[in-house]
Amino acid sequence: MFQNYLGKNPYWFDHEQLERIVGNLLSNAVKYANTGGRILVALKPGEQEGVSITISNTGERIPEMQLDRIFDRFYQAGKPAGYQEGTGIGLAIVKELVELQGGSVSVASGVDGYDTVFTVLLPYRRGEVQGKDPSAGETNAVAGNGYSEPVSEHLPKILLVEDNEGLAGFISDSLEASYRFYKAANGEEGLRLAAELMPDMIISDVMMPVMDGYTFCKKIKSGLETSHIPVVLLTAKSALESRVEGLELGADDYITKPFHMPELRLRIRNLLDRQAHMYERLRAEFGTTAALPPEPGEITDPFMTRLYDVLDARLESPDFGVTELTREMGMSNSGLNRKLKTLTGLSAVEVIRNYRLKKASALLAGGVQVSEAAYAVGFDNLSYFAKCFRDLYNMTPREFAASGIH
Repeated sequence: MFQNYLGKNPYWFDHEQLERIVGNLLSNAVKYANTGGRILVALKPGEQEGVSITISNTGERIPEMQLDRIFDRFYQAGKPAGYQEGTGIGLAIVKELVELQGGSVSVASGVDGYDTVFTVLLPYRRGEVQGKDPSAGETNAVAGNGYSEPVSEHLPKILLVEDNEGLAGFISDSLEASYRFYKAANGEEGLRLAAELMPDMIISDVMMPVMDGYTFCKKIKSGLETSHIPVVLLTAKSALESRVEGLELGADDYITKPFHMPELRLRIRNLLDRQAHMYERLRAEFGTTAALPPEPGEITDPFMTRLYDVLDARLESPDFGVTELTREMGMSNSGLNRKLKTLTGLSAVEVIRNYRLKKASALLAGGVQVSEAAYAVGFDNLSYFAKCFRDLYNMTPREFAASGIH
């Protein structure tokens, strides 16, 4: 049954979020209404420029002592014939989405002849221009096949690898204003999407079909193209051994279910900030006149370790270029360039050239002659060496050697 006490005036809401809120509550009411029972949806004016949405159903009541916990993630009310396994995620999504809209949600038992009554209070914007929705285009739509239509293409990309659709939906619904989400149902599908999308972060469950989270994490961290991507593991396992296993396989963080969304938000932000600092350092090392890259012992990323080893081994060869680097790194040309662009902001050609110039500047600072330094780092044309050096250091090699500002 449906009752509308709002009249015919238009009201503006985020329609996608409102659909998720009402859809979850209706699904809950249908699931737990008794046979031949009643379901009522009522719209009424709320307090302080708000709208009240009430969804009521007959059926088994939620015990009074459990009402305060019904919106907790992963919590199931303990009524044998009533709220059974699987209620927690949907209602947790409702609470999170309502609060994101600046509203509130509550639940009561035994009101006006109904056994369970959910009440949502939402602020609204009254419609003044027919046909124009001010919220249009402000939300992300996250698709089940892993692709989304984002608010902005500049938002960080997160690959969510989770076989529980309810939990995956809860996480993406809660965080979609800040990130672009792509979804995979198991580790095997996650590997394919990770290689294709190169996300900024991966959040993965541990217990999944086809390929579990531990195996998935190990493959991500051991793959040269994906080793830089931060991985957060989610699991219901709380044992120390389980957490240690994930961290030993290269996971950057580990969260035990049930978790609180503010904690997940903070961990995501901290990892992305740390990643951004690493990118800034690498871009300074390769793209500016900053110090030489660190010694191999200070590098933990297998890709960067391998890159420095290959560059140092072939530094003196003027014939060493992108084709040779691609082959020795064991990657495709496009994969190598994409990863280098992500890490350093430079193409493979620019990385090779600037690395040589950095090594040359160290030789010049040590008193080595210009021609000797050029040949030692793979330049067989002194004029070209001088041009490249000036482009990076804004002075010729001779001026650099004489400046004393090394």
